[in-house]
Amino acid sequence: MSSAGFAGAPVSKSLAIVTAVSTLVVLQNNSQDTAALIGIRVFGDDGQWWRLLTSMFPLGSVWELILCLNIIRVFRILERHLGSAKFGSFLFLAALLSKSIELALCVEFPFFRPPLGPLPILSAVGVAYYGYIPSTAPAYLTVGNVRVTGKFFAYAAVLVLAFHDTYNSAMSAGCGVVVALLYWSHLSPLQSFRIPGRQLFAICGAAFPGGNQIEARRAQITRIQNIVGRRRQADRMLAGVAGADAGPATGLRQRMEIPAPSEEDITLLMGLGFDRETVVRVLRSTGNNTEAAANRLLGH
Repeated sequence: MSSAGFAGAPVSKSLAIVTAVSTLVVLQNNSQDTAALIGIRVFGDDGQWWRLLTSMFPLGSVWELILCLNIIRVFRILERHLGSAKFGSFLFLAALLSKSIELALCVEFPFFRPPLGPLPILSAVGVAYYGYIPSTAPAYLTVGNVRVTGKFFAYAAVLVLAFHDTYNSAMSAGCGVVVALLYWSHLSPLQSFRIPGRQLFAICGAAFPGGNQIEARRAQITRIQNIVGRRRQADRMLAGVAGADAGPATGLRQRMEIPAPSEEDITLLMGLGFDRETVVRVLRSTGNNTEAAANRLLGH
């Protein structure tokens, strides 16, 4: 796992923090009584529907919390790939729709008692992670035609949580899978849903004060990249005219020259917390594309 941690993934970090804090509260205050109070295992008996919300994050044991936090830390890569706005909107819909399906199942099947925790959210994210994030790391071992990579351990952890409470947890995880398949379907209009960025990062900032700063930096990078792109396009046009006047050899030599990264770009990327040598190397590898370099740095 990278030392970059949750850099560039404020939504994932907020989910991890809320899950950890709420679980510790449950465990600190007599886990059985508190879990029964905030859970939805008996919500149908007294009509306290607010338990749908309070049961969404806390887990009932330490080992479940450890597995959950490791799963979230792996899945943060999906947030960097999709962008925090789309990822946060997906999580919101996954939580809302999966809880709605759980409610319908509780009414239809009285024996079903959804477990505590964000299991439907994790299973929904797992489906998207499988489809969008390729296995680029080398396999630890190969069993038949199955390559055991870092992704395998994340899926295995989700499966452990999905089946630790027999059919209850399995049905809860299945709700998340159904929502994910519905969301990522080409015929589904759900992908057009977006939580306004300002509201989303205000929520993340409440759980993780530095989360919205990362998005602000990335927005700043995008704006500067547009300015730099227009400037470089104008420079290339001028260089092409000058090359044509000076002869084909001069024009070819100018086109082959790779300009050094500008101090403006270097300073901006160093503000994300990386040293100058790393920033210069990544900028050169991306052809001085500031936005691509920022995404590569934050994706490590």
